[in-house]
Amino acid sequence: MCLYDLDKQRSAHRFAQARSGAGVEPSIRSISGFLDIRPGEDPVPLGRALIKDLRGTAGQYDDVLIDVGGEDNPALRFAMLAADTMAIPLAPTQFDIWALSDLNKVYTDVASSRTDDFKPIVFPCLVSTMTSERNEFDAVKDAYKAFAWADGGTMICHRSAYRKTIGEGKGVFDLARPELLGLYRLVYGKDWIRKEKVDG
Repeated sequence: MCLYDLDKQRSAHRFAQARSGAGVEPSIRSISGFLDIRPGEDPVPLGRALIKDLRGTAGQYDDVLIDVGGEDNPALRFAMLAADTMAIPLAPTQFDIWALSDLNKVYTDVASSRTDDFKPIVFPCLVSTMTSERNEFDAVKDAYKAFAWADGGTMICHRSAYRKTIGEGKGVFDLARPELLGLYRLVYGKDWIRKEKVDG
């Protein structure tokens, strides 16, 4: 897998570096490619170069994961043009719901430039394991029917273990794999099967 970090915070890139430094397997190659566009500069040439680079990278890996900021920016728009699938984490807060509204407008613009039936997938994240927060997503679903929505069993819960192990290069998939199986099935259309290493 290759991780392409287009977010100016570069948190995904730093996570991948921590993972590599800790020797955690499977390893993840990481590329930091934030689009630094100056005021008045035409973003289209940079965007075309980015899409070409993404597609070239995709030919070398089974999967390329692109991390972008959720606010409207050229990197987000060009990534949405290049991506096969888009997964949107949605925390049960009003801030995230407002952000989803803004993202819906970007999606409408980008979808009109694509020839396929591109539909981002929204899944609950940072859901408390102690409350009924997961039920609150049903109301949001009705307001944003343009998106595909993960079923009720697909969510990433809020667990302190995730925060504590980021510096070790471990993530949700390493610590609570069952929570991601439904999301994997939704994104890839098949069940996840672990590929074991064969020695010799």
